[in-house]
Amino acid sequence: MRAKKFMPTALILGILVLAISNSFIQDDAFISYRYAKNLVTTGQLTWNPGEQPKIEGYTNFLWTMMMVLPLALGYDPPIFAVWCGIFFFSASILLSYKIARNIFQRESSAWLALILLGSNYTFIAYATGGLETSMQTAFILAATAAYFHWKKNKTPAFLPLFSFIATSAMLTRPDSALPVMVLLFLFVKELFAGHRLSGPVIKPLALLVLPMGVIMTAWLLWKYSYYGLLLPNTYYAKADSFSFSTVLNGLKYILAFIDEYYLIPFIIAGIYYWKKILAASPFQIFFVILSLWMLYIMKVGGDFMEFRFFVPVFPFAVFIAVCIIDQMPHRIMKVGFIVLWIAGSLIHYSTYTGVNEIESIHALQSHLENDGERWIEIGRKLHQLFPAADSSVRIAVMPAGAIPYYSELPTLDMLGINDRAVARNGILEGNRPGHQRIASTEYLDKTGVNLVVGYPRIISLKTSRKNEYSYSALRYFGLMDASDATVPSASEVLDLPFDSLSVLRVVYLHHHPVVDSLIATDNLRAHPIIRSE
Repeated sequence: MRAKKFMPTALILGILVLAISNSFIQDDAFISYRYAKNLVTTGQLTWNPGEQPKIEGYTNFLWTMMMVLPLALGYDPPIFAVWCGIFFFSASILLSYKIARNIFQRESSAWLALILLGSNYTFIAYATGGLETSMQTAFILAATAAYFHWKKNKTPAFLPLFSFIATSAMLTRPDSALPVMVLLFLFVKELFAGHRLSGPVIKPLALLVLPMGVIMTAWLLWKYSYYGLLLPNTYYAKADSFSFSTVLNGLKYILAFIDEYYLIPFIIAGIYYWKKILAASPFQIFFVILSLWMLYIMKVGGDFMEFRFFVPVFPFAVFIAVCIIDQMPHRIMKVGFIVLWIAGSLIHYSTYTGVNEIESIHALQSHLENDGERWIEIGRKLHQLFPAADSSVRIAVMPAGAIPYYSELPTLDMLGINDRAVARNGILEGNRPGHQRIASTEYLDKTGVNLVVGYPRIISLKTSRKNEYSYSALRYFGLMDASDATVPSASEVLDLPFDSLSVLRVVYLHHHPVVDSLIATDNLRAHPIIRSE
């Protein structure tokens, strides 16, 4: 008896230790932090304060609002974001255990669900990352748990509770609407079972729908009045177009996850046992949610972050995996599949370096502090060179996270996440999921960009020498269409001081008196751009 009580506690604590030991921060998290900082310092929830129209370049409203708290108290958000992530991850684990106990007849199956969840590297790593992933997962699971509890007990208080939880999920990230709408449909179906639209139905229906309807309507009206659009700018940058290549990218993303975690045997076994699995309504629900989510991943073309898109619905896949294992007639088969699951995660953790332009978690973290990149230091150095309070120097960057956040300079997001024109009309370049458009050189000049950081280049002083740059060489900075017609005649490549051993190389596109003064004072090295004859 004591072992039964101790086991789930031990598993949950062990999973939390793994999550904390694999905590990290990635560059994209600083986009939300910049919006939160601008709200605190200028009262504007936008990318560049004072610009019109305002830009909604985030997709995590509730998470961004949470990041206001540390900034209002004078602290940077990253550490706060990590511990918020751990908090919501803890809730996800507890809720997963609660749901598993609800749907499985044996306690051991609920324990197995915890083991499979906690041994998946992607799931535990994205407990943190600085983004809203674990928060979204917790709200989706809480909404699911509320549905199962209400279905079993018909407690009226769980109708508005579900409504508030579901609303919180969608405010955390709009794509939460997929699992939320499935659950909402099931609620309504249960309410109308054997009833017409009459008194016994109207009151519980109002309790279910009104909180969500009022809050979401108010939020959408505010968004439209503030940004002029209902959908965030990220939609136009990432998901507006629909093409075969986009769907193919999404399919590759799904297949890469299946391959990396050795899940093909589970899929084969799932097909073999599909009638038994789908005979129970909870697994029908999980299957529908997962199917819709896979279609969504294909619609948006996947993602460049290591399998982050799977995390919010991954517990549902785990519940199905446990059901598959439970159907197996022999203990050795059960043990073999459990070992395969754990081994797949360990192999993935130790060998994954990226595939199909899906960056590993290690690579996502290394951008910020790795010797060759150091994006946090670049942002701080630019702030030091051009203090935001008295400088109008405008930069353009491809990684629009830590550099804009710490520099506090007016910034053009070259990949369009935070720029309407680029999101809709940028040059189609490359096949990277979510980042297929880039600003044209003409647009950079038209918008008054002074320094094109592009993809940052820190050059060692030992190897730095005076070079001439051809137009083709400017592609590294993101100037994909550089030519006589698009590059201003006075433009040059400039070495900005970085530290005692290196410089930050940028394109000095549109001249600015503050930069000119720095060149004159510090005798900065400039590299000419070769013009066509």
